[in-house]
Amino acid sequence: MFLMRNTIFLALGLTTLLLSGCTEIPPLVTPAVPQESCENPDPTRVSGQQTQVLVEEFTGVQCVNCPAGSQALEELAAIHGERLVVVSIHSGFFADPYPESNYDFQTPEGDQLASLLGSPLGYPTAVINRRKFAGESRLQLGRNKWAGYVAEELARPRVAALDIIPLLDFQTLDLEVRVSAFFDASPTLPLKISLFITEDGIADWQKTPDGDVPDYLHRHVFRTAIGPYNGSEIKSEALAGNVYCAEFSTKISPDWNRDKLYLIAILSRADGDLEVLQAGEQKIIP
Repeated sequence: MFLMRNTIFLALGLTTLLLSGCTEIPPLVTPAVPQESCENPDPTRVSGQQTQVLVEEFTGVQCVNCPAGSQALEELAAIHGERLVVVSIHSGFFADPYPESNYDFQTPEGDQLASLLGSPLGYPTAVINRRKFAGESRLQLGRNKWAGYVAEELARPRVAALDIIPLLDFQTLDLEVRVSAFFDASPTLPLKISLFITEDGIADWQKTPDGDVPDYLHRHVFRTAIGPYNGSEIKSEALAGNVYCAEFSTKISPDWNRDKLYLIAILSRADGDLEVLQAGEQKIIP
């Protein structure tokens, strides 16, 4: 039953430091287990949803060329709107914060995703729907290739519609999420569902071609995964009428701006191919 109080929550393992100007300390978390017990998922909520494309950008605050990559993604978002789902992952030596930084955007899950998807050979770089396109040797793609491959993926027929329903307790910061996948046809298993949290519009230090900027606006920052970073497998017994539904729970960090937090749901293959079939994004506080 959605929002049951006995749902297992992730532990917030560190006490928040309240000293002015200190570096953010991320929460220590343990893996969340999706509770496959949703009742009465409503397909009408997402009946008009089209194919949506996941772009996982790898970036860093000390990468002088990365602002150009972020700008390219904003231009693509202006064209494709909500059909483009962006996650900006800070990983690698370019992601080390400045001594003056207020935040450290690096996360263990971000490093795991870099390992899963192939560490970037150069920045800016991005992985589009975790697909290795014909003629490419790697999942990671340079900025000049993003627009064409995004358009190619958007032209694919929809496999499923993803509905994301969050509920945040403002006092305890406990977050519960229901994710429903409504398949257009009987799905070919195995598949996985992943759930991420991103934060948008964080002002902090960034290296740019014009110098070090203390209040650069960081977009779509990957904060954590709820559950395994590489997703939870969908079991055949969890499908009912070609609908899969799972409930997740966690506790968000008090250091994050809850008004700018988003949930990213990812439906992907789990047969040795990492291909993303559908992605979705939902603001935690609409």
